[in-house]
Amino acid sequence: LATEETRKALDAADKIFSIFSFVTDERASTDAISPELLGTLVEQFAVDRARQGVYYTPVPVVRYICRSAIEVLLGIRLAETLTCPAEFRSEIIHKLDKLRVIDPACGCGAFLVGMFHELLEWNRILETSPSAEKIAQAQLFGIDLDDLAIHTTRIRLALAAQTVSNTPLAGDKLEHIAVGDALSPKSPESFAAASDLS
Repeated sequence: LATEETRKALDAADKIFSIFSFVTDERASTDAISPELLGTLVEQFAVDRARQGVYYTPVPVVRYICRSAIEVLLGIRLAETLTCPAEFRSEIIHKLDKLRVIDPACGCGAFLVGMFHELLEWNRILETSPSAEKIAQAQLFGIDLDDLAIHTTRIRLALAAQTVSNTPLAGDKLEHIAVGDALSPKSPESFAAASDLS
């Protein structure tokens, strides 16, 4: 049972946080607080930014880069997939399914979360239906030196997947988002395995 002191502390915290709106969908265009704020706070305050070369990338830039990267890889713009021939559409779907995104300095996951949403959008337009869990667990790989950043990335991806599928995804199931040095020959096996597309 909680002590009276603990109960008072929880009541005080509840009063503070009750004035805010919270959402788990980072792409929701509201004034609510989303998991993106967690990443921003870690990158701004919890990491030695100057020493580690940490830079916060604004969401519109992340979205542009993610969309552009997939369009260049597939050789077609997302809007054009609606009118492309069936055989080319099948080829795009196959390439999209085999796609692996590797971020060798993922920080708090801005680009991995951006790619998660971008891959969902491409699959929605192409009328394919891989699960959010499949995208989060099999297509997105990240590594970073900072363990707090890695935990933040796992939380953000788990929440993004849960928001789409309404099925809880534990952050510890995302072991391919790992602490390590991407430049080291001893980088995590799950990270190295991302290049194996067979």
